[in-house]
Amino acid sequence: MMKLFAKGSVLLSLGLSAMATAQQPNWNSPNQPYYGSPGYGQVQRQVNQYPGNYPRVARFQDDENIPSPSDGQLPSNPEPISNSQVSPLATPVHSNPSPVYGSGPIHEYASGVPTPAYGGTVYGGPANGQPCDSGNCGVGDYGGSCSSGTCGGAIQYANYGNAIGGSWFAGAYGLIMGRTDSRNVNLGYSSDMPSTTVFRTGDAFQEYAGGGEVRFGRCISPCWAFEVVYWGLFPDQSRATTFNSNYSGMLSSSIGFDNLLYDNGTGANTVQTFYGTPTRAAQAYRLTRSWEVQNVELNLLRIPVNQCGSVNYELLAGVRYLKLNDGFIWETDYTNEMFGDDLANELCYHIDIDNQLLGFQLGGRMDYYVKPNLSVHLGSKLGIYNNRVSHFQRIYGGNGNAYSSTSGQDYVIDERVNKVAFLGELFAGASYDIGCRWRLTGGYRAVSLCGVALTTDQIPRDRDFGTMPTMPVTNADSCLLLHGAYFGAEFVW
Repeated sequence: MMKLFAKGSVLLSLGLSAMATAQQPNWNSPNQPYYGSPGYGQVQRQVNQYPGNYPRVARFQDDENIPSPSDGQLPSNPEPISNSQVSPLATPVHSNPSPVYGSGPIHEYASGVPTPAYGGTVYGGPANGQPCDSGNCGVGDYGGSCSSGTCGGAIQYANYGNAIGGSWFAGAYGLIMGRTDSRNVNLGYSSDMPSTTVFRTGDAFQEYAGGGEVRFGRCISPCWAFEVVYWGLFPDQSRATTFNSNYSGMLSSSIGFDNLLYDNGTGANTVQTFYGTPTRAAQAYRLTRSWEVQNVELNLLRIPVNQCGSVNYELLAGVRYLKLNDGFIWETDYTNEMFGDDLANELCYHIDIDNQLLGFQLGGRMDYYVKPNLSVHLGSKLGIYNNRVSHFQRIYGGNGNAYSSTSGQDYVIDERVNKVAFLGELFAGASYDIGCRWRLTGGYRAVSLCGVALTTDQIPRDRDFGTMPTMPVTNADSCLLLHGAYFGAEFVW
């Protein structure tokens, strides 16, 4: 991307030099006949500029009182006048003095209505059922020359406050995204097939979820804009159940709970007993898993001012907050296959993890117009974050908590730690302009997180269950990938 910027800067600088050189010969020469100050009969074009992922709006201002030879106010065959009678040329219209890479401000001259690109095709159709002001939504001719300071027409920012300062943009999108699981932990087996797993964490894993996204922002100058972004994924809980009657052997736990005790009211037994052993089966297992993602961003955008050609670039820097919740509940019924009827003999292993990432990100986006109203885009974001991890873990039944066989402390873990995390995002898609103010868009997005905690990574080794209440350990070294489709509509006003 930086190479493209560098090449663009060189081409723009060469173009400006060519423009300046082209103005030198016969500038205000007394030998040239003068028929009035430049600007008569010209139409000034004014373009609203928006971030790359929003449509653009053009406004045309035409002075209806401009004299012309046909109304008698201007001679149709004027005589040349002497140099002493020539007043200085009108000051050329300048673009807003925003920095242009590798040069100073571009001097742009009104040159009439821009020529539509691609053999007369205009950019977009009617907006909101009404014709666009120009029939050409302010993009300009791709065949225009950057060396002239224009893109198929005079793009001007003389009226800075009207053109840019009051421009808002917004979008709403639907999301269908999935996530990867960290690892598939073995939970249960049948005693007649000890090497074969019959129940595991992946049995209740929901990979895909639906969600939504909204964003809005405002252009605060010809070069800069801000945006606020929110999106979230909200899957339903996913559940898996298995019963001892499904197997010829005893339904037994693959996790070793021997260092934990639980008293169901008739005396303490190991938690392993309630979750099943090769000599005394658990009657039923039920696993419930859930996850949720919420994302908020506040970004400052560096948007292009004068768009020459079909490729546009946008840079961003901002603050991002992402919350990832991961839930895990594994239940066992010691006496029968019906949960909820004998709570004292039903145990629950509950893990809940909250990752709250807060940090700074940089990013960029490129839009390429393959047709006047059809573009493809590619972008990325990357940031470093502090991850505030909340880790809750508990084993309990209807008669209270399980507890350590060595210390007697309840098996309840409630820990908060700070970890360094990284978040990167890559997206690609296409957009179709409908009129001057609306755009349809869709594409694919992938968000990668590293340095996060997940529930299946918090299950201790067998020998560590007895010491976990006094020496809790939170594993926040996992990576997660969120990926899927987005589709929606965008609007500017």
